Amino acid sequence: MPSFSEMNALVTRSRRPRVALFALLGGIPVALAVYGEITNAGDLTAVASLLLLLEALGFFMWPALAPPRPERQGDLGLVQADEAGLRFEGDLLLAPRDVQNVVVEPLASGACRVWLGAARTRDDVTVTVASEERAELLVSVLGLDRLCVSRFLVARLPPRTRRGRLTRTVRAGAGVAVILAVSVALAQREPAEGLLVVPLLVAYVFLLAALGTRRATELVLGADGLAVGRGRERLVVPIADVLAVLARREGTALVRIAGGEEIELRFGEDERGTLARNAFVAGAHEAIAARKRDPAVSPVAGLLVRAATSDTRAWLDAVRGVGAEGEDYRRAHVPDEALWRVVESSSVDPSARVGALLALRARGSARQDGGVTSSRLAARFRDMAEQIVHEKVRAAFEAAAAGAEDEVVVTAFDRGSS
Repeated sequence: MPSFSEMNALVTRSRRPRVALFALLGGIPVALAVYGEITNAGDLTAVASLLLLLEALGFFMWPALAPPRPERQGDLGLVQADEAGLRFEGDLLLAPRDVQNVVVEPLASGACRVWLGAARTRDDVTVTVASEERAELLVSVLGLDRLCVSRFLVARLPPRTRRGRLTRTVRAGAGVAVILAVSVALAQREPAEGLLVVPLLVAYVFLLAALGTRRATELVLGADGLAVGRGRERLVVPIADVLAVLARREGTALVRIAGGEEIELRFGEDERGTLARNAFVAGAHEAIAARKRDPAVSPVAGLLVRAATSDTRAWLDAVRGVGAEGEDYRRAHVPDEALWRVVESSSVDPSARVGALLALRARGSARQDGGVTSSRLAARFRDMAEQIVHEKVRAAFEAAAAGAEDEVVVTAFDRGSS
């Protein structure tokens, strides 16, 4: 089993949120308010309300007023890695399955920095090793050189719908109402009213903290496109529709897509955000370049596209006919290479890619080289599935890699799940 080891490697980990400090600051005014109510000390309740109000305002204003934090220097020590994960001084820091993107950054000193972006931001790890060759060895030992789909957390785009504007207005109005309620309670010097405002203000602070002024959402980049958001808000953009990806100010990227639309992605203004932005831009440029090298596949793809009026049986008969060996006066022979170009193309209709996949399986079955469960075809389909963002195409490839029958593959394509 390959392994990696280096003494005096510099390891930098993300700062952990100071939950205990936030709980202490929030609990002090609440405790004062409760004590004031028990002892009938109205002035104490009013002071607690004022203190909680100031803490709530400071909670939201601090990011804008606080001076920039100095970059963490990290810790020097023994770094070891194998297929089980990355270790520092014997403690497991990160398992390969938890890594969603990798950035290798050569430094002017000749050393090289490897940033491992985790599913949770707080688990990110940066390792600085002696050279670029050592960095590549570290990535290879962890099995991350085969990482084909990168995932990031970006700031959610501002809502443009009427409902989104209404939501923001309601949130702002709720905040104003809370502040007015506290002001009235303090002006009238009524302890009971002040006490009633305390839980309301606490609930509002936690609500805004949960929603956030810049909600994070998922960005996925693959060989065939990119996807932003989750669930119903998920936006999938084929790589063929991406005209340009530009790096803007720190931690920000702009994606220009066909039709004149633009998507602004904010990764964060700290060092992590800049690294993630650079990784995304580099990956997008590579995907765009690969798409431009894509040979013309439209003639063959046109034979494999699923018509809107075609049922499953008719489509399967058509693609199996394309995959059949030999030719006659009605059908010309389609070479294997042409079918593989359609399967690998990110610019053709998604149904054409699945059709080419089914045609290759039919041809393999006819050659009696293992049929639909051929390990060679399955391994290649599995590797390709890891690079696909389009959910339906990915589901079809995963089903094919698992050896499912053609009808099951089509069902997975229709449903978007394998």
